Parts: sequence; C-alpha cells; structure tokens
Amino acid sequence: QSPSHHLSLIITAYNEEEALPKLVAEIIRDMAEWEQLEIIIVDDGSTDQTSAIMKELSQTQHQKIVIKLVYLTYNQGMGAALKAGFKEATMPWVTFLPGDGQIEPQMIAKLCDLADPNTTLITSRYSNREYTPYRWLLSKGLRIFTYMIIWVQVTSEGMYLIRRDFLQALRPISDSFMLNLEIPIRVIQAHEQVK
Repeated sequence: QSPSHHLSLIITAYNEEEALPKLVAEIIRDMAEWEQLEIIIVDDGSTDQTSAIMKELSQTQHQKIVIKLVYLTYNQGMGAALKAGFKEATMPWVTFLPGDGQIEPQMIAKLCDLADPNTTLITSRYSNREYTPYRWLLSKGLRIFTYMIIWVQVTSEGMYLIRRDFLQALRPISDSFMLNLEIPIRVIQAHEQVK
C-alpha cells in the first residue's frame, strides 16, 4: 500500500496554540484527496490552550481524514511525544511533523513519492533551515561522533517516513530529540533499505 494513500501522521505539540490550527488546516488542504490519512496530535503537557484547540480540530469532519488526540500529563520531550503517537498509529506508513509549523507539510508527499515495497525508511535533511556556525558544528559533530562509536553514518536530521510494522518491532527507547537519531541508526543496523 502506498504511503500516499495510507499514512499515519504524528504531530507533536508543546504550547502551539497559535501554530497548530494553521498547520492542520494546511495538511487538510494539501491531503484532502488522499485515500486514508490518520492525523495523531500529541499534546506534550502544554500549559497554554493547545489541548482545547486540539479538541476543536478533532471535531471538524473530513471524509478521508481521521484526527486522533493523545494527551501527556506533563512535558516529557519530543521522543516521548512521538512514541505516544506511534502507539496510536494504525496505517502501514508513519511520519511526523512538529506542531510549530517549521517543516512544510508538502515534505510529506515528497517522502511518500520515494517509498516502495522494499524500503523501510526514507530520511530527509533540512533545506530551508538557516544554520548558525554553532548549530552547523553541533550537527556535524554529532554525525561524526555517531560514526566513531557505532560505525553507522546517518544523514537524517529532518522528518522521515517509516513502515509501521518495522517501527512496532523496533520498540524505540529514547524520550528526547535523540529518538530522531536512534530510529535511523537502528534501521541501518538491521540492514533494512534506507533512502
């Protein structure tokens, strides 16, 4: 099944009362014709009106789009929020977006276009993010450190698309942003196909 028609999209949100409605509206506009889209919004212990806005968003009716809500009682970090969303995913393919809208939803279709039955993971890198010298050095240093420790080269730093069956078997560990490094590393170590 193509991810362009059967996809679980996790949105992690921490105090995103302003950005979240715009992001969800953009997703619905861009993906209204998809056969099955499951949007899972995870409130990572927000202290603003994010949870109330999530309830409003879930009540809007869409023919081919289902919106599910997950609430964490306190802020646990991006990795924990993603894992909570992963548990609710039911579609064959899974991806994610941060609720702040920094990654354009159009990236999802680009990742889906690269998927095929033999691929487990499709990774991406930020193309529109401005890097300070510190941020660039940190990103480069982390990749080098990872390679030196476990002999795996990872180029992913943005969102990715992964098969749900493999993700469930993987049982990710990290509760922090390091989850975005853990998953690609473990997929590569399992000798699965990565694009």
